[in-house]
Amino acid sequence: MDFTYPENPAMRSMTRLFQNRFAQPHVGRQLVHRFRAKKPSGLEAGACLGMEHEGQVYKRIYRLTAEAMLPGAKAAGLFTDGECAVLIDHMKALEASPETVTVKLPDFWVIAPR
Repeated sequence: MDFTYPENPAMRSMTRLFQNRFAQPHVGRQLVHRFRAKKPSGLEAGACLGMEHEGQVYKRIYRLTAEAMLPGAKAAGLFTDGECAVLIDHMKALEASPETVTVKLPDFWVIAPR
């Protein structure tokens, strides 16, 4: 999935970062099944997806997330110093780009009373 338009090469690196540094990067889409297995008395679920066509909030969140996560990714051998520098440079360019549309990763939620 493309998270920016025009496409920014940093977003592929961000996907790699998320998929390798989060314990369960795909758990959101599994939540309903996990909660249903516990046989709740009811279940509500949804996802929030945002799109930013003006402003820099999502772009800044992506950049700050990269800056926070890259030291651990580098220590784990997932990124080299050069890859870290290129990713941060691309994220700064993304944040500064007023014409780029950015999609925020979805937030999943489930309410399941016992």
